[in-house]
Amino acid sequence: MAVNQKIIDNQLDKIDEFKKWFGTKEIGYLSEVMKKDEELLAITGGDYKGKNWIIIVSDLRVIFLKKTMLFGLKKLYIPMKKVVKINHKVGSSVGNLEIETEDGIEQIKNIRKKDIIKIYHIIQEFVERRDNRAKNKDKMSKDALSKLGNMIKK
Repeated sequence: MAVNQKIIDNQLDKIDEFKKWFGTKEIGYLSEVMKKDEELLAITGGDYKGKNWIIIVSDLRVIFLKKTMLFGLKKLYIPMKKVVKINHKVGSSVGNLEIETEDGIEQIKNIRKKDIIKIYHIIQEFVERRDNRAKNKDKMSKDALSKLGNMIKK
């Protein structure tokens, strides 16, 4: 389902530090690619699976977009819920991300140095928040079971 372009424009305004990428032709497709409840967090460019892509980081996915003459818009994505761990290496002008997922390791290369550190922190923060929520939920479940067990014993 397409997202209203005004919603996309508002989200783009919030990530102004990535404005270098706003003029790319792939950005024009965001209203078709983004989900209704998805929040845009970052945009950059880099090499993934041997090809150069525009990379969109949202709260739900890392999305790879590439507009080609022959095949139209190509889309790939990594669901954020599958991200287990993230690493990065930074060189003098570009860096690489290594995203470990439940399905294996995905490498994204040649990301601008200015962008890679921000994107690394955005994804790392997401993983930490999700893991902390899971730990808290687990602890609450164990506490509830313990209380139930105590009630049954009485």
